[in-house]
Amino acid sequence: MVRSSVDKGDKMASFADRGQQKWALLIGINEYPEWAAKYHLAGCINDVNAIEELLTGELFGFPPAHVLKLTSPADDAGHLATRANILDAFRSHLIENTRIQPGDVVVVYYSGHGSYVRDVHGDEEDACDETLVPCDSGPDHAQDIVDDEVAVLLDELAGRTRNVNLFFDSCHSGTVTRALLDAEEADAQGQARWLPPPDDAVAIARATRPARRATRSLGPGGWMPLSEGYVAISACHALERARERLFLAQLKRHGILTYCLLAALRDVGPETTYYDIWCQVQTQVNRWCGSQNPQIEGAFERKVFGGAALPRQRYVEVTGKDGDTVTLAAGLVHGATVGSRFAIYPHGTQTFEANAARVAVVRLTEVGTLRSVGALEGGDIAHVTPGAPAVEIEHDYGKMQMAVRVAGDDQILDAVRQSVKASPLLILTEAGEGPSTATVRLRHPLTPDGCEDRSRDQMLCILSSGAGRALVEPVTPDAEGPAQVCAKLEHVARYYNILAIRNTDVQSKLQGKVRLRLLKVSAADEQQVEPVGPDAGGNLVLKVGDRVYVEVENGADQPLHVAIFDCSPEWEVRPIFPIAGATDDQVGAHRSRRTIRFRVNLENPEMVHESLPLPQETLKVIATTRQTDFRSLWLSRMRALEEQSSLAHLIGLATGGGPTRAVRSLEEADEDWTTDELVFHIVT
Repeated sequence: MVRSSVDKGDKMASFADRGQQKWALLIGINEYPEWAAKYHLAGCINDVNAIEELLTGELFGFPPAHVLKLTSPADDAGHLATRANILDAFRSHLIENTRIQPGDVVVVYYSGHGSYVRDVHGDEEDACDETLVPCDSGPDHAQDIVDDEVAVLLDELAGRTRNVNLFFDSCHSGTVTRALLDAEEADAQGQARWLPPPDDAVAIARATRPARRATRSLGPGGWMPLSEGYVAISACHALERARERLFLAQLKRHGILTYCLLAALRDVGPETTYYDIWCQVQTQVNRWCGSQNPQIEGAFERKVFGGAALPRQRYVEVTGKDGDTVTLAAGLVHGATVGSRFAIYPHGTQTFEANAARVAVVRLTEVGTLRSVGALEGGDIAHVTPGAPAVEIEHDYGKMQMAVRVAGDDQILDAVRQSVKASPLLILTEAGEGPSTATVRLRHPLTPDGCEDRSRDQMLCILSSGAGRALVEPVTPDAEGPAQVCAKLEHVARYYNILAIRNTDVQSKLQGKVRLRLLKVSAADEQQVEPVGPDAGGNLVLKVGDRVYVEVENGADQPLHVAIFDCSPEWEVRPIFPIAGATDDQVGAHRSRRTIRFRVNLENPEMVHESLPLPQETLKVIATTRQTDFRSLWLSRMRALEEQSSLAHLIGLATGGGPTRAVRSLEEADEDWTTDELVFHIVT
């Protein structure tokens, strides 16, 4: 059980104490008997089990009896995720459930395949209806549940409560057929949660579903009509495919969205909004799969599940021991990773600064959703008791190496493989060995809409695994080609590693204390600035040529040293605060500072194309209590530092790589730090 050493005697009221009940319908489909085995999934039941454990845990307090779970496979026919059972569950468990009162929290979660059929009602701009694919649906999609049907059900559910929270970890697009490499790259960035659409004749025949009363204004996920009655988080943009992959830290497959969502939810507090967690989720999803961008729609300023029932975690409890192993109540949703170390203290300990008070130290060898197993490294297992507090003292990030696949048989490709193997920032994976971030192929360059341009010679193309989009400009397959490919891949790896730097220490006093805001110069008056707010889909959007400031707010009780850098869609990382050569990087306690004004730019206008999602730019801040040299983040080579703090060590691995695993000590009393990211999209 997760506890707070600071607030243990001041427990917050549960949802029930506030007169607010919670209900959930969770759907996870691994097996599709009507489809060939290659279309089956492996992470969807893991997803729903993890979501169920999170919801019914102490943090959110959903009563287990209020959670209905439909899966495939299932223990009995009544809990099988068929079309009939899903629709019946919407009605019996939610819409017609008289125990649900206005204001009650309702969660609907779906993990499985998505597809589309031809729109016959004329209410879709892309002429396609997005669908959820029940386990009894076949290649004709006759059993699919289309978005119009779900929308009608949600309209009815809104009559009972308007606090509806929707999560879709699947694909919902009729325009993704441009992803030429998807079939052969199913194990590269993860397996796509998408099934081929039916023939038009079959789609047209399915005209018996209820029609919406009016043409819908859709959010960017292309799934739900915009409304303040719900908040919906979907796995990807309407032009993309959602994916699942094997996460080595847990040795389980999960949907990439669900994995990142669970991690973001572990630190929510009573006032955390969906927009707060989505800002983190979109950055982390894009790190795992560069071709997948999650979307948020609806009332995204709503508190997460109405507000957390407990304060943020401070320590975890020992739940059992067996020989020299200890089980801890810390798992995926708490950010636990294999290799991390925990110190265990006597039962009832309230402060954890004194090392002498420790009874044992364990290193995690297995990590599950909410539980982990650790092997004894020091101390006496006899003094470890159930309920004793355990505090993380070292976090293991794993090896910060980007996985790369080189596809094809050719002498030049073999040379690329050797270059990748020699790189400290890259790791070579072969087909079937696990997911990769990038794929190198010898082929004609791709046009912006994903087709080969056969008017050009074959080149060494560096593509995003899965969607097959060009990540960088292709390389000429000459004697220098392999080295150039490796250099470009290392640049991309550094970019992703920088975005991945986060402080996972739940005891950090700076968590959530530093925030970024965008301020745009008014077109009418250059002396006036206005905050850039999210659009209807939760996205910040700027035009090329807009003049903006970035404002950083320090909500901590002490001054902080701040570095802000811009990660552009063209793989550049540049400092915007402090400016080059400046030494004044401090932001006072409970104060704000602005960067110099800069103009939004996009050097490659071809990145804005109707068949592609809008290019996105990420602003990242690192705020520290101790001044740190961050120049290595925007230099091509690692700069030697006189003093290697744990943060500096992590930055060194992110930008220079190496066989060492990236770990961070959480015991340095003289150093604390935190990060924040802000993502905006660019239009012309």
